[in-house]
Amino acid sequence: MKLSFIHKLYSGSLRFFLFLLVFSFFSFLFVSPASANHFRAGTLSWETVPGKERTILLKGQIGWTNNHVHIPMATPIGGVVTNKVLIDYGDGTSVNAAVRVISRNTTTNDVQTELVSIKTGDSDYTEGLEKTYASDGTYTAGWGSSARETAINLDGSSWRNETKVNIGGTYAGNNSPSSAVAAVVQVPDNTIFTYKLAAVDKDGDNIKFRYGTKPEFFSTGTGEATKPTGLAIDEEGNITWDVTDETLSTNIGDRWQMTVMVEDLDNEGQVKSYVPLDFVLRISDSTDAPPVITTEQNSYTVGSGNTLIFQLTAKDPDWEEGFNSPQISVINPPSASNSIWSTTSSSEDDTSVMEITFSPTAGMQGNQYVIVFQAIDNGGNASTKNITFNINTVTPIPTATSTPTPTQVVTSTPQPTPATCTTQKAVAPELFQIDTQQNKATVYFSPISGFNTYTVSYSTNSDGEGTTVSHSGDSVGVQKVTIDSLDSNSTYYFKVRVDNGCMPGEWSSIKSISTIQSQIVTPLLPQEKMRITNVSVQTPLKSQCTYTVEPGDTLWKLSEEAFGDGFQTQKIIDLNKNEYPNIATTLEVGSVLSFPCESFNEDLPHTHDGEGNSIKTYKNVLTIYVENNGVPLANANVELHSNPKYGKTDQNGKVTFTDVEPGEHTLYLVHNGYKSEQKVTLDDGQEEYSIKINVEMKQSPWYFSIISLVAGALLTLFIIWLFFFIKKRKKKEEDKQS
Repeated sequence: MKLSFIHKLYSGSLRFFLFLLVFSFFSFLFVSPASANHFRAGTLSWETVPGKERTILLKGQIGWTNNHVHIPMATPIGGVVTNKVLIDYGDGTSVNAAVRVISRNTTTNDVQTELVSIKTGDSDYTEGLEKTYASDGTYTAGWGSSARETAINLDGSSWRNETKVNIGGTYAGNNSPSSAVAAVVQVPDNTIFTYKLAAVDKDGDNIKFRYGTKPEFFSTGTGEATKPTGLAIDEEGNITWDVTDETLSTNIGDRWQMTVMVEDLDNEGQVKSYVPLDFVLRISDSTDAPPVITTEQNSYTVGSGNTLIFQLTAKDPDWEEGFNSPQISVINPPSASNSIWSTTSSSEDDTSVMEITFSPTAGMQGNQYVIVFQAIDNGGNASTKNITFNINTVTPIPTATSTPTPTQVVTSTPQPTPATCTTQKAVAPELFQIDTQQNKATVYFSPISGFNTYTVSYSTNSDGEGTTVSHSGDSVGVQKVTIDSLDSNSTYYFKVRVDNGCMPGEWSSIKSISTIQSQIVTPLLPQEKMRITNVSVQTPLKSQCTYTVEPGDTLWKLSEEAFGDGFQTQKIIDLNKNEYPNIATTLEVGSVLSFPCESFNEDLPHTHDGEGNSIKTYKNVLTIYVENNGVPLANANVELHSNPKYGKTDQNGKVTFTDVEPGEHTLYLVHNGYKSEQKVTLDDGQEEYSIKINVEMKQSPWYFSIISLVAGALLTLFIIWLFFFIKKRKKKEEDKQS
């Protein structure tokens, strides 16, 4: 009877155990929200430290998703986040290392960081981690964690980046190769894609590329990591991938993981060391050609203590009126110091130009760098270009020769005595208005007659000395320059002057303004737990007149006739895109187009600030209705950008904003710890807008995590109790039988 009782108890307990096991499985299944997948790219390298026995400087660059909490979005470029990367040196020691933000790109959702530390004798963070090994040997240093961003060919969600380090022995004094690449490389769909990886070696060793293994990049498994289907990479770093429809079925937005090792070889072809190159290939729209990046050279040599000045140009081959010019950025600048590495950019129509000034210090002597430049077009498609830099000892000034622009300019330090400049100094422009948003500012100034190029300087210092931006405009009419990537809730000082060859003009008076601090309180975990499933923007039409397209008509011509300005073609497109979806590219004869009967050129009302400066205002009214699966969502915090406006939905899920400017905005929603965001575009020429938004909620990952932990703990306790209970019962039965 008692054995039967134990059997029944065991059977019941087993059923309960299976229930807890299934419950725990599904709990853990939901613990990994997509937004937690934040690792995108990484590489490591190292070099010996002169004068320090068995000591290396370990360098690393790591790419993350920009909107993840791991690297807070409030961290500015140059800002340091501590205790973020656990480095294992391969000798039984490890360190929690800090990282410094070196670039951000909200368009591609990337943030690039580098390993930094405060070394002996330093007062601030500098690049790399110094490590002294106790004895000679070969070590595998690296780091890893979980939550890779999803990709089709992943061998697991974990990641690892490792490098082989030589201390003493046959390869004493060796330095590893180094390489870099954009976190996400765009691959045009339905093409045969080719790409060249770049790497350099400080010792001049031969370099070989190979595809990595699963243990090297995923900390698990055996053999080579899974390549993108059909992709080939040779020992020189040339990638070829046939993604034509006949060969491989791909969709725009598909992500494929790349895990490559870069090796340096001795004279017999044996591997001395290796470094990782971990990045993503993303399928992009082949009908939207990315910008084409050109520069005079793909590699430069500059002496430490000298200055290299060169230009890089990005041109969008399918740019159209109304599109933004290409946006050029530097993924991994060699220094965070403006006195060493600085850039200025200018744009006009389909072309953007970046001028780079590089003044390497004596501490950089002998180093080599692979710097990645990226250009993004209006549709978000991007291209990259790798340029290598070799830093030599100070070189003599070359004889000046006439060379085409752009050109490499090398000057010595100190500068030679300049030639006499006879150009008259221009007077200062009038800087009269600055419009600010959370992370950008638009500067307005009156030009000087006869001059059309200007420099805007800005910084958080009261003298406005710091970053400079070049602007090419007109010598008449108000000029405006928009400056991005500012820190929120910060005060900036601006000034402007004429560019005038050897005699720049006088600086304008300095004007200061503070960027806006976001008023939405970020939830404890900012993963996306509220998903916007539908957005409907309704713009009540003004009284409409119609026009039938005739042979010879173009959008430019119709824009000039209707609005007196050929640059207003987007208004025609926006008013007629529902009826004619392809109007932006195809204007068919016989199409009946709608136009507002009243003029679009009416001046908007103006107000003035305390200094008498004119400030544009808007009378537009925006009403937003928020629903959760069709039910009005009350008490939801709503934040509208560009110029931030804040409100809360009423019992009908409604919130209203006034004085909303037309154009693209980002809408943020926060409700009970849930949050999401959505970009919306408000057409120009309207006075009233209505947006209807439907959202779906997801359970907080913390909720499931807590359930999983509790379930796991209960399961463990139950198994322990069951084990001892059965053992005790059996012992009693044995005692009775004996």
